[in-house]
Amino acid sequence: MYTTQRYLYVAFMCQQALEKTAKGLYAYCVDENIPRIHNISFILGKVAQKIEISLEEDMLKVLDKLAAYYIQGRYPSYKEKAFQSIDNKEAKEILSVTKEIFTWLKSLKK
Repeated sequence: MYTTQRYLYVAFMCQQALEKTAKGLYAYCVDENIPRIHNISFILGKVAQKIEISLEEDMLKVLDKLAAYYIQGRYPSYKEKAFQSIDNKEAKEILSVTKEIFTWLKSLKK
């Protein structure tokens, strides 16, 4: 999607990858009854409490920013406006930071 310049979908799929990973961690560490929400920060907050770690403020800001792309990528009425709001540079940044967070999340499952 990045190479075909579908930058909104890059951000949307990054959000989805982190949400699914966070929910997997929640099921593994906290409870199999995963909250039916899309707020990654909230989900990871519960995981962090359970395994007694702290979440960095910068990471939480990134996760909150990605939440907006969930809405924009999911609902057609937002897409036209959203396509114009994300460019190559931002998509590349989002992809890079998502890879870092994804790797960190995977490391939490011990």
